[in-house]
Amino acid sequence: VSLDGRVILDPGREPVWQGAVGLEAGHVSVGGAVPGSIEGLRTALHVDGVGPRIQIAPLATTFTNAVLAGLVVHGGSIRWRVGDRELLVEQAELAWCGGQARVYAVRVDLARPDIDLVLYIDRMDAGELIRLIKPLDGTATGHLYGRLPLRIRQGRLQLSEGFLYALPGERGNLRLRNTRFLQDYFERAGLSSAMRK
Repeated sequence: VSLDGRVILDPGREPVWQGAVGLEAGHVSVGGAVPGSIEGLRTALHVDGVGPRIQIAPLATTFTNAVLAGLVVHGGSIRWRVGDRELLVEQAELAWCGGQARVYAVRVDLARPDIDLVLYIDRMDAGELIRLIKPLDGTATGHLYGRLPLRIRQGRLQLSEGFLYALPGERGNLRLRNTRFLQDYFERAGLSSAMRK
């Protein structure tokens, strides 16, 4: 833990206190509904002013590697605030699946930590994504962009309708060894046989 601060004294004005608090942890283990570990965790808090004019900047947290519920994230940064009854993630940038995932304005009720968020995806490696989707057995090449709306309820992740696309002109490949579950899904969705093929 580190603490740095200074007081500015200007004639005829109230003193101003500026401070910064830092917290650094090499390795953190996480238990509960979303088990895992976080490496290289650092958090910084900046405070300006005194009394009723105090201004607290969003907390800035960075990490070098995290594994949560089996999901690997290779570093990231998070700007967040703690309110009376909620936590607000103003912005998060995560190195995920060979690309970047960004999140904006996520509110978490501290009494009931159910979360709704949208992941904005930039240059995600299609092969790494395919390995994460359990029913899919195959390989992929190329990069994907798009948005994935997610809901977390009682520690369980739910994906709602989103989209991922390749940039026009960028080539890629998708090879699946077993497409039965996709065929069943398309059939239930009412797609014609020709369209399913």
